[in-house]
Amino acid sequence: MNIKQKFTKFQLVLVVFLLTAITQAQLFAEDTKEKQFVNITAVEASALIQKNLENTDFKIIDVRTPDEFNAGHISNSQMIDYYADDFLTRLNELDKNKTYLIYCRSGNRSGKTIPMMKKLGFKKVYNMLGGVKSWVSYPLPLVQD
Repeated sequence: MNIKQKFTKFQLVLVVFLLTAITQAQLFAEDTKEKQFVNITAVEASALIQKNLENTDFKIIDVRTPDEFNAGHISNSQMIDYYADDFLTRLNELDKNKTYLIYCRSGNRSGKTIPMMKKLGFKKVYNMLGGVKSWVSYPLPLVQD
């Protein structure tokens, strides 16, 4: 196989991936309109973030440690350390009527955060499955402040 054929094969794979991601994002948007607590993939989370860039009622919460957060996080996210003594207090201080996207390193801490948020009375929360590990595998960007 020559370079031109390999490049063409790569382009085809890329197009299929992008079309699949777009289709999944559209299906996700339709499927989650009525659900209050939803597990989503990193690709769906990226689409959700793009859709809500101007929405002041949409917040991104990183529940990793300060060291993890400082190493790289999703743009515009706020850190609330899952392991901090005041974690539940800080969650409870958030506006429960806003929409939240929660993530961590692998999806474990954010997954454990969802039942806490349900109990506290939050209205709409998305949990990014696979966390930052999944996010960077696509590869989607992280920022450092």
